[in-house]
Amino acid sequence: MPHDEAQAIQELLSSYAGLFGFFEAEGEELVIVGGAVRDLVAAAALPAKLDVDFATSALPEKTIDILKKRKLRFFTTGIRFGTISTIHAASGRMLELTTYRPDESYTVGSRKPEVTFGTSLEADLIRRDLSINAMALRSDGTIVDLFGGREAIAARKLEVPGGGLERTRIILRDDPLRILRIARFAARLDYRATEETTTAATECAPWLQTISHERWKAELDKLLVAPHPAAGLRWLQETGALREVLPEALPLLESDGFDRWCEALQQLPTEPHHLRWSWLLLSAAIAGGAVADATSWPDAAVRQQTVALLADRLKWSNEERLVVSELIALPFGPAQLEGLSELELRRWVARTEPRVIDQCALLTALAQMSGTTAAMDPFFARVEALSGDATPVPALPAGFGKVLMTALGLQPGPAVGQAVDAVKQAIIDGRLPNRGSAEDYLAWLRNRADTDA
Repeated sequence: MPHDEAQAIQELLSSYAGLFGFFEAEGEELVIVGGAVRDLVAAAALPAKLDVDFATSALPEKTIDILKKRKLRFFTTGIRFGTISTIHAASGRMLELTTYRPDESYTVGSRKPEVTFGTSLEADLIRRDLSINAMALRSDGTIVDLFGGREAIAARKLEVPGGGLERTRIILRDDPLRILRIARFAARLDYRATEETTTAATECAPWLQTISHERWKAELDKLLVAPHPAAGLRWLQETGALREVLPEALPLLESDGFDRWCEALQQLPTEPHHLRWSWLLLSAAIAGGAVADATSWPDAAVRQQTVALLADRLKWSNEERLVVSELIALPFGPAQLEGLSELELRRWVARTEPRVIDQCALLTALAQMSGTTAAMDPFFARVEALSGDATPVPALPAGFGKVLMTALGLQPGPAVGQAVDAVKQAIIDGRLPNRGSAEDYLAWLRNRADTDA
């Protein structure tokens, strides 16, 4: 069905007619800005799916006053930056209403901007990162496009509002994170940065070091789960920005397997994003080598060191650090599957649970990249055979430790733990049945003790 822009505009505006009316009754301007207008013009999303943000001529205190008069709930968490939030009754969505900001800049290492407030929509739009994001939608259905946003969408190009090399330098120096945002939009939309944009980004790339690394991470997370990550990564490499923020990826981009890597990446789930980070780091560890011909596997210690360095630099949470460390610990690749013994397989399943599915996804991506997918079906059949009641993941009777102490006359301490661990390892190795009785496990321990004696 062809995109009817006028109909989409009316559908969107009708959802927020009341809110527009509240501000207009007070002599203030309220407009929809940013990504919602971009995606509406580009027919990238239906009105009901748009992420809608508002900008207004009203100062934060006036916005609060307007919402109070209409008995609407509001939240002032972002008031320092001119943002007041309210809940849209019809959809339950949280809406952000931000005062026009003609200037926004970041101090070195800060995550939060210093802003000034204004009353000019034009001044608010020109300071935005890209012309495609510098459009606004008025309540009468008029799209305010002062800086060539429509033209940029039609040409699939990325440039700052106003364009030109000097203007781009100013925008990127004001907030160098915009370099990563441009890459993220390249990855999301498969648009191409203009020559002036690329030149200015190349000059300003070292300025990324003045930006807090948490802000780096937020953009890179979004880039990796975008539909066209290759476009964003390649542009970052072209500008030198990749060396500043993600040097681990350089060997991968410089390899002749990068296109195949991207194809495999796009087959991986986007949630959780840890999986795509693990794929990037694992592939970089292989250094774009021919996985199909590999007779060895990248050193585990080196891989974990890479994770630790990246986690420190990007300020990963403890959970992210743990999950990626566990995923990238994959002990074998497609080339090693055929020679994998049943004992090795059982130990891997038991040790890796609950990451088995995600590590299998990494193996599938590796096989796809190296053209060795024929090895995967037999392997998956073997893994499937170790699921359910046949799982090697030990499940001991409740209170088994106490049973041990009573039956064997053990005191709380290392000896109890060693006995439990011995039973677990025997289950993993297939020497004892899983989910067996405490009596069976005790008999095995007694017999083992007699044998050792």
